[in-house]
Parts: sequence; C-alpha cells; structure tokens
Amino acid sequence: MQFAERILEKLHHCRFSTGQSYTLSAGVAQLASGESLDDLIQRADEALYAAKTAGRDRACAAEQTTTSVSNMARAAGTET
Repeated sequence: MQFAERILEKLHHCRFSTGQSYTLSAGVAQLASGESLDDLIQRADEALYAAKTAGRDRACAAEQTTTSVSNMARAAGTET
C-alpha cells in the first residue's frame, strides 16, 4: 500500500507537457497463502473500484483473506 501511495504523491508533483493534471486510482492486494491468482486479481479489482467510488485519485487496499476449506477445495477441483 505504501508503494501505491508514493506513486500517487509523485504523480501530484508531475508537470506534464499537455498542461493537464492526471489522477490515479489503484487497488492493492497481497497474495495470501493458498490463494489463486484469479482470486487475488478479483480482490485487487474490487479495491480499485472502491478507490474510484471513494472519489478517485487514491489507493485502496483489498480486504485480507484467509484461505478457507472451500477455497482450497475449489483450487483442487474437489468442490461439491
């Protein structure tokens, strides 16, 4: 999350040749043990939309997840 916030801060101080200012919205997620990449991307995407909904030009962290038995079963293809 600190990395995304540093990028935002740097962007605020950039001067572009177009004369326009730009904004950045970011969703940040950390891969949990046993989590699939699809689930990681889904959580990051949800955090991105939360950042946009909260007013844009910000970074939002995805909720932390714990790998549940159902997630492990789904990853193993044994979900019932």
